[in-house]
Amino acid sequence: MAETVRARIATECRCDGFTTHGQYVRCVAHAVKLAVDDGLPTNCKGTVKRCAARSTCGKKAGFVTCCFALPGRCEDGVCQDDVTACTDPAQCPIVTKCRTKSTVEKCTLAGGSPGTGSCCDAVCSLPAP
Repeated sequence: MAETVRARIATECRCDGFTTHGQYVRCVAHAVKLAVDDGLPTNCKGTVKRCAARSTCGKKAGFVTCCFALPGRCEDGVCQDDVTACTDPAQCPIVTKCRTKSTVEKCTLAGGSPGTGSCCDAVCSLPAP
């Protein structure tokens, strides 16, 4: 179901098909409402809308997703996800965060990995040691 909804949004709300970011986000919100009417679990609605909001779609040329990856933390034998047991931070999942930035330069200066589209599809890499 999720892949069907993603395909529907990609078709109905093409990232390059809007002159403003708000138009794109509204299109996605409408497509998600229809998907919920067709059986998509309601609890997925917010996640999909957040992905649209944290995208470069409809923004001025030059905007990028800016993905940050941080090493995991191990405290008291448990990783920051409160699930994974650990004795060393290397055993913990990487923590990622993503924002949009107005230029590639602003992203790289902040220590991020630039990309396009949505933060939900962004690829993060750990900074070089």
